Amino acid sequence: EEELALLRAELAAADSQKALTKEETEKMRLHYEHELRMLKENEEFMKEELKVFEAAAEESEQDMRSRLANVITPSKVRQQTDVLQSRIAALETEAREQQAAHKDLVDFLEETIRSLEAKLRLNDLY
Repeated sequence: EEELALLRAELAAADSQKALTKEETEKMRLHYEHELRMLKENEEFMKEELKVFEAAAEESEQDMRSRLANVITPSKVRQQTDVLQSRIAALETEAREQQAAHKDLVDFLEETIRSLEAKLRLNDLY
């Protein structure tokens, strides 16, 4: 009988321990599920933050490219110098042509004036 009572006590203790273990396991499962939810939320937040940072980095890179495109380089200076020298040469040629045309006009007018003055003198003689 005593042995039976001891066995029953051990069985009750084992059942009690088993119930305690189930309760602890359930608490741990709930705790880890909560931790997992928090980690997933953090992961989503971090993904959104990464998108924001990538967009900012892309914008910054485009801004730098734009700034670099506007930087005056020796080749751009040479190119602009060549363009301006071509324009100057064209303007000088045009000025010479206009000057020649004006000279021709002045010569023609002077010749016309001399001719008219000569005719007037001839008319005055007669």
